[in-house]
Order: sequence, then structure tokens, then C-alpha cells
Amino acid sequence: MYRILRSSLMPLGVILSFGLSAETTTLEDLFAEPIIEKMLVSPDGKHLVGVGPYAFQFMDADTLQMTSKRISVDLRARESMMDLVWVNDERVLYTVDMIVGPSPFPWWPNNYYSVNANGNRHSNPFNRGSDAADIHLRFRDINEKNPRTVLMQEKEFRNWQEVGNSAPAIVELDIYSKKKGKRTNRQKGPVSYGNLYVDREGVARVALGYPSGIPTMHFRSGPDSDWKNITESSGIERFGSVVTFLGFAEDNKSFYVLSNHVNGLTNLYLFAPDASKYEMVYGNSEFDVDEFEVVWNADRTEILGVTLEDSFSSFVPLASEDLSARYWLTLAQNDAFAGHQLRIAGLSRDGNVILLLAESMTNPGVYYRFNAKKRQLLPVTTRMPSIVPTEMSDTAVHRVKTKDGLSLYVNLTIPNNSEGPSPLIVLPHAGPHDVYDEFGFNPVVQAYALHGYAVVQVNYRGSAGRGIDFATAGFGEWGGAIIDDVLIATRYAAAQESVDGERICIAGSHYGAFIAMSAAIREPDMFKCAIGIQGLYDLSLMWNGQIPNWPIAPWLLRAAIGDDVEELAAMSPTNNADKLKIPVFLSHGGKDGFAPTRHHQSMINALRRQLVEFENVDEISRAHGFRDPENRVKLYTQILEFVDKHI
Repeated sequence: MYRILRSSLMPLGVILSFGLSAETTTLEDLFAEPIIEKMLVSPDGKHLVGVGPYAFQFMDADTLQMTSKRISVDLRARESMMDLVWVNDERVLYTVDMIVGPSPFPWWPNNYYSVNANGNRHSNPFNRGSDAADIHLRFRDINEKNPRTVLMQEKEFRNWQEVGNSAPAIVELDIYSKKKGKRTNRQKGPVSYGNLYVDREGVARVALGYPSGIPTMHFRSGPDSDWKNITESSGIERFGSVVTFLGFAEDNKSFYVLSNHVNGLTNLYLFAPDASKYEMVYGNSEFDVDEFEVVWNADRTEILGVTLEDSFSSFVPLASEDLSARYWLTLAQNDAFAGHQLRIAGLSRDGNVILLLAESMTNPGVYYRFNAKKRQLLPVTTRMPSIVPTEMSDTAVHRVKTKDGLSLYVNLTIPNNSEGPSPLIVLPHAGPHDVYDEFGFNPVVQAYALHGYAVVQVNYRGSAGRGIDFATAGFGEWGGAIIDDVLIATRYAAAQESVDGERICIAGSHYGAFIAMSAAIREPDMFKCAIGIQGLYDLSLMWNGQIPNWPIAPWLLRAAIGDDVEELAAMSPTNNADKLKIPVFLSHGGKDGFAPTRHHQSMINALRRQLVEFENVDEISRAHGFRDPENRVKLYTQILEFVDKHI
């Protein structure tokens, strides 16, 4: 088998490079939206669907020929694709999101649509606006007993802040109804908060919620059994614990969860509630398991593998005897995929059709279809056809120690067209919590690298992916040790032979902009310029009602930064601008409700008072994030001109 697969993979070096001639990549290429964000295979393995930001389209899984026209969302209503699932062999269910007003977050209209793989029988079985304004639905599972329906979680809808406290129920939704689909066979949960989860027969048997920041779990043995509170017996009752339900195992008695309740790291467990017994299926000593990258086998009875939230998004196979896993292992070891992560993106019900995704720091991703019967691997599509991976610059991961003994993972990208030491851009990520610099193609990094700049990134203390202890190490350190971590990474990168340590600029967005200004204030002689995009510059404003859409509970915000307004003001860049000795570039979305313009204006006023040289670019009509490609191109064109001038 291995020889057959190797011979079929011989041309993949060309395919992974898209087979394009070497042309100069532009900012328009880098910031273009991907034509495909994800691809899914139908349960019977006969159809594929490619989902882009604003449309999707079906194709035949054997011939790879299109079987439908593009099915688009309503761009005039500022809609974009949110989620899509195969619900039976011929039909998908999908929903859209919508950006409304100044909020940076999509507002989910909670309207569900369905359509067949040939593009026919398009329907809107649930429209919250016209059907039930006070109802919120969430997809839970397919319904094998009745392929005309799917299992949905239903909650009362008052507003987005309170929907989490509504009583959940499981209902069946008719997905073939053109509109106002019937919701039947309601199964109620035991408590008036949290979420309900179903077993392999579609019976609601697990209820999980966080009424006071502590997970609470209820369980019942069957449809006619009483609900029991198993929070204490399951061992999850501790502050900071996060439990994610994944699904029931083959015996339909135990179920898989991701949880950090044992050692603070998110591990994979198989939990038998009747015996109150946990079995660790997989756990890493340093990194969390990614809840969004858990791969099941074809009939969803066993987990084939998990992905770690490390610098490489390492995939860990768990079921090496499963035939699909063995195929994946063979393919992943092929030289053609060197430097790429090869992921299982989907499986047909019988396991004969495997959808694969290959991606790297220089490659946004290529989808492949593997036919197990024919032992045939074919490329299906690329996510971003305009990107030529050979023109992109690769990223090396380094491990650096802090003075207090923490290990930091530092990403260093050196431009591949460099003829000598390259000037350096320091790029701290936003957050600071619940996010980290992930493995994969980063258009901002590549934009700097294409213009001759090395880029350093660091997952400073407080970043996600390394458990509770590492995350909480950033609490109270937004203006302290986190800045130290970024400076440590900067000094490390500046000391490399391939980097010109005398020419450094620091750039960040949101909290990353706070870091950029704070680092330049702390070390005024280290940097030649500083850049802040839609930044937070005065932490005291966070307790003065200036962030109406701040997505964090007050108790968590208090733990993260404290509530001493005077102390927060003292550490903020707006009150230390007199220490800035370098040119500053600022940009902000005029309708930003996440990082309000008051932060931006306060920083501008502080720079003016202190006579600091600065450039300001206001996008009056833009909300947080500069989502539109043309606005991102415009922004980074101006940023690169600024950096070229001052570095």
C-alpha cells in the first residue's frame, strides 16, 4: 500500500505550490478572502461542498465536477456564511451571520436554510424574524431515525446576554419545510441554564452549564430516567474548570469530554457517569487539546485523533488500527507533504472517502480527496489560489526562558528574499487571553516579510493553549510581565544573525496596540517606530462604561486587570506619552464599538500634548477589525510606507 500511495503522490510538490509561475505577490493577493474556508463530504461520500465567506457550491466527489450553482447569502444585508452541516445523504442545513452597527461580532439572525446537493428544494425552515422572534435554535445532531428532521436545541430568546440563562430543550426541526418548519418531540432539560446534549439515539441525556462560573453537569441514564446532578461525583466542580461535551461512545453509556479540571490542562477523557469514572484518552504535559479539531471515525463511535494548541497545531493520532487513521498516517509521512500539517477534514459513513487538508505557514491550504477503494488521491481545490507558497517566508519556532522561569514560544519569520540582516517587526497578538499565535498562514506576517522585514511573535504569559496556570500568569500583568515577555522575545530575535537588531518597529492591534505603545515607552531606545491599530490605550476606561461590547464578565475582568482605576491609568500609554521618543502610527475604525474611539482620541491628544511625531488614519465608516479586503490593503499600504520611512 505504501508504494502505491507514494507513486500517486509524485506530482504533489507541484500541486502544493499551485503550479503557478513565480510572480510578485501583492497585498491584494495576501488580504483577499479565501475562495474556500472549509470543505465537507456527504455521509454517503458522493458529494462535496466547498464553503466560502459568502457562498457555497456542491461537486461530485468522484469526478470533482460541480453539481450545483453557487448558493450565496444576501450581501446587501451584510450577511456572510456562518455554519453548514450535512444532515443526510442529499441535504445540508446552513445559517448565516450579519455585522450590525458598531459591534465587532457577528449578530446571528438565527435563520436556518436547507438545500439539496443539486441546488434544488432550497428552503428556510426556521426564520427567527418571521417565525418566532422569542426562540433561539442551535444545531445539535442529525436524526438517523427520521432524515427529514434534525435535532436542535431550543431556548427562549430575550437578548444575547440572557440567552445563556434560558431553559434548553431538544426539538426535531423539519428541514424540508419551505418555511415555518415544525418543531416537534420536545425534550426538556433539568435546569434553566446551560446546554443540552444528546446520545447516539437522539435522547437528551447530558446538561452542562456555568451558572456561577463553575461547571454544573446533570445526567440521565435513559429517556425515562430521572435527571441527576453529577457535578460533584464527576470532579469538575472547581473554579476555572472548562468542560466541553464531545459525544457518546459506542456503548451509548459513556461519553467523551475535553476538560481541564484535573491538572489545568485541557485533556481528552472518556467519562462513565454511572461509575463516576474518568479514563484519560489523551493528555499533553504542556499544551491544551483544541476543542475544534477533534476527529471522529466514520460512524462516530471513536475519536481518531486530536490537535494540540501548540506552535505547530500538532495532530495526534489515537486510533492507529482504524483503517482511515492508517491511511492518514501513510499519507502524512509522504515526502510530498513535508512542512505541512495534513488533517482529516471529513469522512464518509463507510470510511471509503477521506477529505484531507494540507496547510503550512506558507500555504493557506489545499484540499484533497482520497478514495480508499481506488487508493487514489486527488487535489480538489486551494483556499487562496493567488498565493504562491514558494514566494512566502517560513516561520521557525524558538523556545526562550524568562527570568522567572517561564518558557515562551517565539515565532521568527525571516524573509526568504533577504540578502543580509533584515530589519525587525515585533508583532504581539491581541487578547491577551483566550487567543494565541497559531500555526498557519498569516497574511500580516507575510506582508511584512514580502517587503523585506523579519517578524517576531511571542505567545506571552496569559495566552491560550497552555492551560489555566499559564493563562492566569497574565492576570494583573497587562502592563507588567506581559510587556517584559514581549521585550525578551524582541531581544532574542534581534540577536539572531539574520536580523538587524538596530532597526526594530513594533506593531499591534487592540491589546496588541497597548503592548506596542507600552514597550516603546518602557524601552525608548529599542524601537524606531510603533504602530497601534484599533487599540486600547487607557485601561482605566474599562471601568468607566466605555466598552459597551466588552465580551468579558466583570468578575473575570477584575481578575485580569484589577479595578484600581488610578493604578490602571498610571500604567496606560495615554498617561506616559512623554516617554515616547519615536514616530507613532495610529489607525482606528470610526464605528468601533469594541475598542471605542475614545481610546484612540485620548492617545492622539496625549501625543499632541507631548509633541510626539505621529500619523493618524481614521476609517470613519469601518467597524472593529477592518474585515473588508480593500480596507486592509489600504491600511497596510500606509503602514508599510510608514515603516519604510522610519526604520
